Amino acid sequence: MDKLVFIYFIFATLVAINEAAVAIAQAEVGKPYRLNFGDGNFVIRRRTNANKDPQFIFASPNQDGSWTTNGVDKIPSTARLFFNGTMVFDNITEDDLGSYDLPLEKPHIVQDGKGGFGMVGPSLIELQGIPQMPPLPSKDPKIESPIA
Repeated sequence: MDKLVFIYFIFATLVAINEAAVAIAQAEVGKPYRLNFGDGNFVIRRRTNANKDPQFIFASPNQDGSWTTNGVDKIPSTARLFFNGTMVFDNITEDDLGSYDLPLEKPHIVQDGKGGFGMVGPSLIELQGIPQMPPLPSKDPKIESPIA
């Protein structure tokens, strides 16, 4: 019984101090956008409305911007991933909005500065769309400004 309580305590402690790096990025649909995942990250996984399964993109010299779920199918996008971990979208679409993470990044244990330890999980970026701004109305010479 004491062994079971000890195992539960260790498990509860690890779960309680587990952390992950999470960021929210906002992009305007129809505009170019750049995400930087850091040097050495040459595989990115995303979950979007473009497909129910996780989608992957790999850094390579000859990219057509498509993502894949199984290495065969192609999900269209204008994304290109470079070997320095930078992903560039020529034109963000609604299908590009979603969560992006690094499937090769492993959780690791860090010291918290107070004598304790915690686990830092993989990084996650949530890419959200911001509404496109409507064009400003053209200045009509017949309408006078209320500001003199």
